[in-house]
This record gives sequence, structure tokens and C-alpha cells, in this order.
Amino acid sequence: MASATQTIEPLYFLQSQITQINGKDFSEYDVCMAASDKVSSENVRGAQKIRNLWRIYLNNLEARVKLLTTGLDIGCQHID
Repeated sequence: MASATQTIEPLYFLQSQITQINGKDFSEYDVCMAASDKVSSENVRGAQKIRNLWRIYLNNLEARVKLLTTGLDIGCQHID
């Protein structure tokens, strides 16, 4: 029997929710590492910035719920 694949909606946050450090924007790598601090790195698929909207892609619903409830710490800043 084939298992059904589950589509997990990405987490979204605005670029305006985080400020630059030393005049430099955060990279996709920085966002992925911040997400990996809250959930296992195996659960983070990637991050993407399109214009001013960030997306964090996760492998499972539990990781998404955990990030939603605990928030994200990136560069000395907390995002709820």
C-alpha cells in the first residue's frame, strides 16, 4: 500500500520583522539555521525570500506547529 504524501504549508514572516546586522540582510542559510535551532535540522527543507516575504519549508506538521508556538530567534531578534 502506497503512503499518502502530506503537503505542509510553509511558515511566513515579513522582512520588516527582522532588521539588518551591520547593514547586511539575513540569508536563506541564516534563516534555516535559526529554524534548525528550534526543530531538528532534518525537519527544515529550506527557506526562500521573495521580495519582502520569507518562507520556511518544513518536512512535517509537528515541526511547523513547534515553530509557530515557540517562534524563531534570528540574529538577537525574536519573531513570533
